[in-house]
Amino acid sequence: KYYEIFYKAEGLPKTSVVNLKSDFTEWGPRQYGLHLDLLYHACKKAGARLIIIKQPRLVSGLNGKEERMKISYQMVGLSHEALIRAFEACDSEIDKVAQAYPDVVVIDAASLMNGRSEFFQDHVHLTELGSRQLALIVARKIEL
Repeated sequence: KYYEIFYKAEGLPKTSVVNLKSDFTEWGPRQYGLHLDLLYHACKKAGARLIIIKQPRLVSGLNGKEERMKISYQMVGLSHEALIRAFEACDSEIDKVAQAYPDVVVIDAASLMNGRSEFFQDHVHLTELGSRQLALIVARKIEL
């Protein structure tokens, strides 16, 4: 399936057609989970505590045309719906690690910030306001 991608950058055509995948394999999220598990054990060995922040992102099921123009679909190669599912699969891996190791601290910035255009320059990079919001979320969680 082909999707029309919009570009804001100067010198690029206003639109371009890119072949985006509507699905992905389970291997990416599973590998992510394995990396989190290794990181947990490395932290334990070092006497540290693992804190994982669920990545906030612009990508949301409620994105309109303006928000979608900020999402770099061509970079990730996934359709909007597949990108939502990929982020959810990675968040699920975080939940599995937190369930397996109760001493892991999970900060769910994603559920508090996702889809809010004012927080994002593009699909994942924060604006100054977004950076401040993320800092507040993290500070509130780790001060306990």
